[in-house]
Amino acid sequence: MKIIVADSSDLIRTGLIQLIRTASTLEAEELEFFEADSLERLLSLVERIPADMCFVESYMVEDDMTAHMIELVRNNNMTHWVIMAEKPAKLVLQFVKEHSNFSIFLKKSCREEIQSCIRMAVRHEQFICNECLRLIYENENEQNKSGIITPAECVVLALLAQGVKVKDIAILQNRSKHTIRTHKRDIFAKLGVSTTVEAIMTAYKLGLIKPPETR
Repeated sequence: MKIIVADSSDLIRTGLIQLIRTASTLEAEELEFFEADSLERLLSLVERIPADMCFVESYMVEDDMTAHMIELVRNNNMTHWVIMAEKPAKLVLQFVKEHSNFSIFLKKSCREEIQSCIRMAVRHEQFICNECLRLIYENENEQNKSGIITPAECVVLALLAQGVKVKDIAILQNRSKHTIRTHKRDIFAKLGVSTTVEAIMTAYKLGLIKPPETR
């Protein structure tokens, strides 16, 4: 089994290789390791080596996650990728969630959790550590809240919260009063309310708009 370990720290690469040797249950002669201390070195290895697993420090790819991961996967789509993160960016978590050949654990994860990740990666099964799962669910909840109403409706709601009347919103938005009333009606329906005050208070609770700052 060919395994690439990509991390900027020599110490982390050495420790992870030792952990892989003990956790994978494979014989030592079955494992062949290749190390990378930069993204450039990683890409070079991926182009040349049909790796079974690739452990990658998240900082190497998260600045341009989509472009880098597409390039890595295209070069070797049989590899199971394991992201090692300090504090994973939302884009990294979203990418892992959507691609079953990617796993993730935090560098601060306990030894048992990292070992579980290694064993599942050997079988090409996805592993997402508990903390990353929590962060993924939090991100999804935020997206769900912000997706309740459209951006246009959110603007109308924010203006209503400021006390702006429908006719004045229409002027500000360069829209007809009918369009603004339609937005208002749709907002009420989506939030399950029947008055402007109820809509505003519900929007505050859901975090759809920010309440006015108290002085």
